[in-house]
Amino acid sequence: AQSAFLSSKGIHDSFLYVQNTVRSLHMKKTPALLLKLDIARAFDNVSWEYLLDLLQALGFSARWRDWITWLLSTSSSSFILNGQQGPAI
Repeated sequence: AQSAFLSSKGIHDSFLYVQNTVRSLHMKKTPALLLKLDIARAFDNVSWEYLLDLLQALGFSARWRDWITWLLSTSSSSFILNGQQGPAI
């Protein structure tokens, strides 16, 4: 959940969200994987093909890699520069 650059959200909202999610999963005894990716600095310089090949070499299943590919292809971001929000990219 993005919250760092949203005027209606605080940085602590993300921690509360994760804490509540973990608590819920623990109480339900639901197996889960939580993954936090911080790709803000190098997003334009990432070789996605290399990253997916690396995940395969590390033993991640095709289903998991397909999910990551879908997540990255459907995500969008925008930037605020000089107080003006740019278009979604």
